[in-house]
Amino acid sequence: MISSIFTFTRLARQTLRGGDSVPAMAAGVTFGMLIGLIPSDSLVVAVLAMLAMATRTNLFVAACSTILFSWIGSSADTLLHRVGALVLTHPELQSSFAWAAEAPILPWTRFNNTIACGAMCLGICLIYPTYYLSHAFFDRVTPIIHRRLVAYRLYRTLAGIAPPPAVDDSAATQTAAAQTATVAAPEVAS
Repeated sequence: MISSIFTFTRLARQTLRGGDSVPAMAAGVTFGMLIGLIPSDSLVVAVLAMLAMATRTNLFVAACSTILFSWIGSSADTLLHRVGALVLTHPELQSSFAWAAEAPILPWTRFNNTIACGAMCLGICLIYPTYYLSHAFFDRVTPIIHRRLVAYRLYRTLAGIAPPPAVDDSAATQTAAAQTATVAAPEVAS
């Protein structure tokens, strides 16, 4: 439990510091959307989670978007049920579903559940829009947020950013005055 909290904190620090690229954060939102929409007792969720960990994906963003999209998915159960029922009752797909029900691993994906099937179909349809919109969002907003948050000590501590160097105005003024005095002093010829 403690190690997972430290891992989550480390991933948050890496994200705040800007250690990941914009495509990695957009991929994290996309994986989080897929994992969050599909009910968690499906084999598809485990495969997507392993795929997210195996690729260059920002896991902090993926975890946060999984939480967000699981709330969205649970509130959209009626929509997911309708989409799943529409797909599962389609007459041309009945032979494919009968074959899939006999396969050894495919029933673990819960494709025969209307909500799980609707979530998989909706998630597949939303992959590109989610990636594109989150890429545009992170590309535009991340530098602005970072510039504004650097002013706060808590942000600099969490992100591991060194504080800005203190400017000593008295030392800078003295060196400027000394340089002016040496330039302005006339040379004495002997």
